[in-house]
Amino acid sequence: MTQLSAPVEPPTTETTQHALLVVWGHFAQTLDLPARLARIPLAQKTVKHTPAAKLLTLFLSLLSGNEYLSDLRSSAAPLYRDPALPAAWGLPALAEASGVSRTLAAADITTLAALQTALDTVTQPFLDRAVADLRSRNHPLVLDADLTGRPVSSSSTTYPEAAFGYMDGPIRLGYQVAVLCLQTNLYGRQWLTAQQHPGDTVSAPCLVDLVVAAEQRLGCHPVRRPDLVDRRIRATQHQLAQAEQRIAATTARIADLMTREEAILATLTTTQAALYTTPPAHRAVLLH
Repeated sequence: MTQLSAPVEPPTTETTQHALLVVWGHFAQTLDLPARLARIPLAQKTVKHTPAAKLLTLFLSLLSGNEYLSDLRSSAAPLYRDPALPAAWGLPALAEASGVSRTLAAADITTLAALQTALDTVTQPFLDRAVADLRSRNHPLVLDADLTGRPVSSSSTTYPEAAFGYMDGPIRLGYQVAVLCLQTNLYGRQWLTAQQHPGDTVSAPCLVDLVVAAEQRLGCHPVRRPDLVDRRIRATQHQLAQAEQRIAATTARIADLMTREEAILATLTTTQAALYTTPPAHRAVLLH
């Protein structure tokens, strides 16, 4: 008697308006990103959602292009109403915007540093692979730096260190974000660092910090030529020695002229005194 196998059920399908975010969620789990975020220190207890879940909700909101946390519910395609998203990112549900806001308020500089370290750790292998590919092709590392405005409400008084500055033409209240990316063949542009500044910041003072951050992320720096620097230093030192010699000679000449001037003035003084004390009949003789 032939035993019949149980019928195979067709795979379940689910409609989503955020397919790319779903794919990214599964990929993020293979990179252990949710677990890394769970280890970030945050002085906040868990009621319904963990602090890590709120950070992931913020991360999803940024990836989707939301401008405000309220867009989690009120955007044209709200993330909060898409059950496929939290499942893809290993979450039971997305956190409310108010809870995410409270988590951000509880964060401090230690939280920010730990978050930066976690993201750098996840992205560093891809950056190393892209740099190795460029070097294997003997291609230069092309970095693109930019200072872009991030305006806030002009009437707000609660944004720390916000200032008025030029942002895409008009003067607005907000921040300037200095960003730096690497042009790669494998992944296109890879962002290396982003640094927030007050809105009245200009680009030149930001460049040194961006270069330092880039060298730390890339593990390399442009070829230094200390021999050329030493050559220029020696030439400058020789020019400086010649200038000092000319200064010394000119100083001695000035001192000699001043001595001669003093002698001439003394002679004039003596002659004038003798002239005034001599009888008129004898002055012509003295003058002669």
